[in-house]
Amino acid sequence: MAEQLDLLTAKMYKRTGTSKEAAESAAEDSAAKRAKVLETIKNSTNGLSATGVAQALGWHINSARPRISELAGTYFEIEDSGRRSKTQFGKSEKIWIIKRS
Repeated sequence: MAEQLDLLTAKMYKRTGTSKEAAESAAEDSAAKRAKVLETIKNSTNGLSATGVAQALGWHINSARPRISELAGTYFEIEDSGRRSKTQFGKSEKIWIIKRS
């Protein structure tokens, strides 16, 4: 996981100083949020959309969606269920589930 963390933060900061500290703090915050998103999806009966995750956690959608993208793309822990729900704007969004082995 440390290697993955390094890959995610490698280009986010200058070599030293406050920029590096901010990037490290953001990476730690993202890791904690990813864990909460993963747990929320695990505890759901039929999976959740990004909107559903945000609502369950009391977050803004812009906090949930990037963590979902990371869990699906970088960490391969969740996957598209093939089902869709509608957003408040009538757009389709994926229902995410824990990755099947």
